[in-house]
Amino acid sequence: MKKIFASLLFFIMLCGIAPRAHASFLDDLSTKLNDLFSQIQSVQQTLPASAYDALNNSAKAVSDTVSSIKTTPPLGYTFATRLKKGDKGEVVKRLQEVLKENGYYQDEPTGVYDDTTTASVKTFQTNNTLEGTGSVGPKTNALLTATAQRPGPCRFADGKPYIQVLNPNGGEVYTAGQDISVRWITCNIPKGSTVQIETLFYPEGSNNVRTFNVINVPNIYAYKYTLPSDSDILNMGLKTGTHYEVGMTSWPQQPPVFDYSDNLFTINSSQTGTCAISLFTANPSIVNKGETSMLFWNATGCSYVLIPEVASTATNTDLTAGNATTYALSATKTYTMYANSTLPAGCTSLSGYSSTAGQSCSAGAVTKTTTVTVAGSTTGCIINSFTANPTTVNAGGTSAITGKSDCKYVQINGALSSSDQDTVVSFVTPPLTISTQYTMYAADILYTGCSSFTGFSSVDGQPCTKNAQSKTVTVTVNGYGKKIPGSTLTTQ
Repeated sequence: MKKIFASLLFFIMLCGIAPRAHASFLDDLSTKLNDLFSQIQSVQQTLPASAYDALNNSAKAVSDTVSSIKTTPPLGYTFATRLKKGDKGEVVKRLQEVLKENGYYQDEPTGVYDDTTTASVKTFQTNNTLEGTGSVGPKTNALLTATAQRPGPCRFADGKPYIQVLNPNGGEVYTAGQDISVRWITCNIPKGSTVQIETLFYPEGSNNVRTFNVINVPNIYAYKYTLPSDSDILNMGLKTGTHYEVGMTSWPQQPPVFDYSDNLFTINSSQTGTCAISLFTANPSIVNKGETSMLFWNATGCSYVLIPEVASTATNTDLTAGNATTYALSATKTYTMYANSTLPAGCTSLSGYSSTAGQSCSAGAVTKTTTVTVAGSTTGCIINSFTANPTTVNAGGTSAITGKSDCKYVQINGALSSSDQDTVVSFVTPPLTISTQYTMYAADILYTGCSSFTGFSSVDGQPCTKNAQSKTVTVTVNGYGKKIPGSTLTTQ
């Protein structure tokens, strides 16, 4: 008799630790269970009625558990099919089952990829740092496969209402008045329910927890939530710093179910002087198509700086000044500089996304913008042609050099033109004794600190030809290939 009870206990435990066992294993389990039923029947005459009923009920519970487990997705199911609204089939049903078990899908799985499935997939994606497209591609399939390897929270909810805060969940760094994405999941919550979001303040050395910013929103798993501003914090007698949690309560359950952030997150003042950008500018601020610009800044009290989409940047500690070069520009572009004295948990710079804190690594940073304008026509300022006629001469011969462009400023070996656009510059060379190369420079604007293409900028020391377009032409002297002594021209 003890052996029978022990066997039943073993099967109950086995069902608990392997809720997604494969069908072949479960069929074998059912066969062994039937053998146990036969043993029970052989000894039932020797048992008191109460003991027999208890044993029979235990065996039935095991049987029901095995039957219910057979209907759940098997352990190790791999998602590999691209899915979108309108698709149907078993893989869609498996998708819905995984979403339901993890709190993103409230209906019964149907195998039809409808509007509800699309919304559920979108929430699943955004809650896991993917773009919320609502369709299933390779990245989402990989995430679904990983998620299907373990029982979801709704499995453990055992049919009871359940809610879990996903973000903010502790360690995040925000700025007063900032809009943040509050995200959550629910299980077994009726359609049409709402959730109550509130902010909690935990003062240091006190149990007097304060609750404020209470709002009720639809149970849509994510909501844009505005944190208290500096004036709100001041008027309510609160403090900035690591003192805050988000709480959520689901209605209309009685009693209601609720959850809170696992740990405290930080709200910093938006007016703090610990990190500030005093200057962020471009030099030059107007460039021709295909040119670059230099971005300059001054910042105080900042340990981290980020300017996306530049050729170089810096992240030195306690930055006070710096510069970065843009990539060649084809259109007018506005650059944003981010600076902060701290980083959210899980970040090593202001770039990227922290899965630990569930937010961008630039969250809470101070910002400043500057614009670099690309001048000229839709094709940009260009050199249309630059020729020598003839290109080969005898010693003592001359050549006619002609350059044409739609640029305002044109210079050929020191001859500067600043007339209207569609400019033609031409001259005849002096008598040539060796092969000589001529260079034409052109631009709609001169580099800052320059009055021509000759020399260096009085502002930053860069060559005045920096960012200018250029073309070269060579006049070859028969029998010669040396450089004229003292000449600044290149030869071949």
